[in-house]
Amino acid sequence: MKARLPLLVNSTENLPEKFRSYSKSHSLPFSFDIAYVRLNADGGGDINPVRLIDHPDVAARPFIEALEDGTLHLVWLDNRATSRSGTQEIFYKRYLPGIGWGKDKRFSYDLTDHGRPVIVEGGDTVFSKVQDRIDAAAPGADVANQTAISVGAGTYVEDLSIDKDNLELAGAGVGSSIVQGVANVAAASFPLAVPNIDVRGDGVAIHDFTLRGPDPVAGTYASGMVIGGNDVEIHDNAFEVTNAATFDDISQGIQTYRDGNNPRPGNDLSGLSIHDNTFAAHGAGIAGYEGIFLNHTTGDPTPGAVSIADNSFSGAVIRGITTERSNVSITGNTIETTLVPIDGPAAAGDAFQGILVQDFSGRPQQDVTVTGNTVGGDALGHGFSQG
Repeated sequence: MKARLPLLVNSTENLPEKFRSYSKSHSLPFSFDIAYVRLNADGGGDINPVRLIDHPDVAARPFIEALEDGTLHLVWLDNRATSRSGTQEIFYKRYLPGIGWGKDKRFSYDLTDHGRPVIVEGGDTVFSKVQDRIDAAAPGADVANQTAISVGAGTYVEDLSIDKDNLELAGAGVGSSIVQGVANVAAASFPLAVPNIDVRGDGVAIHDFTLRGPDPVAGTYASGMVIGGNDVEIHDNAFEVTNAATFDDISQGIQTYRDGNNPRPGNDLSGLSIHDNTFAAHGAGIAGYEGIFLNHTTGDPTPGAVSIADNSFSGAVIRGITTERSNVSITGNTIETTLVPIDGPAAAGDAFQGILVQDFSGRPQQDVTVTGNTVGGDALGHGFSQG
């Protein structure tokens, strides 16, 4: 459990007024150091800042985790070891009650500018990345007995790979736990998928996150979440899908592996349930994004059932839901686009389909049910060329 959180600062610009007044009156030249102060639960108490990081280079963007026993874990960005290259690596230190603060430890050595590090709660181990927590987790016994991984509030800039069965990845809530993807793919490589979240395990559940695509880069697309496991449940997340500038750069929020490309041979995505998520565009492109694309799969035309239900798609939606796969239920979804129907040759800013049932290789499909969905535009003149 978390105890009362202390306050961490890294520059006088970010200090609350009470702390700012103290630093001025005591001539404390806080710049790019990190200082710590413990406050009462109501924010009061004596201000007595402790300078934790003090060196001539830059220490910034601290994150602290306080445990019930009084242990403190601190991670931050620091360029003391890479000042020549200007990159900021991740550092860590710990406070133990009755002992005090330990030494600074360098966590990363890849000469990369990292985003703000955060700590993911995981028993007695501190993880600054979600992937580290996934790697450390043991598979659950079955879908009813998943191994739970709770991810605290913060922004995690990383791609994820989930190749273990029966894991539950639980965020702290939409807008609190944010995972932003990294990998973009050159448009010339289409239809290559390089997942931002690779779900290969069976019985995986992911919920209560904001799942944001990489920042848009001209000439590239993002693959988003790519699913190959059976009995996967994706629910109650907010997807922010990379918004394209041209048709060549269209990205997906969720897609599935196609036929023999699935790294789980023999899986047909049986039991996949995608429900109660929202989808919106990330970035200012004009060509839009694609929400969910279910590829043709092993076992078609008689694979196990898949459900896409009660999701909401908004913004620059070029295509909401597509299935090449048989035995799919698409029900209760709302798809509203800010794009316009095609009028003449297709151009960026035109919307294709709200819901599309079609195998692009011309193979037969069966048992696809489309009921109770709302498809259209968000305003007069906006909408899809085909429903």
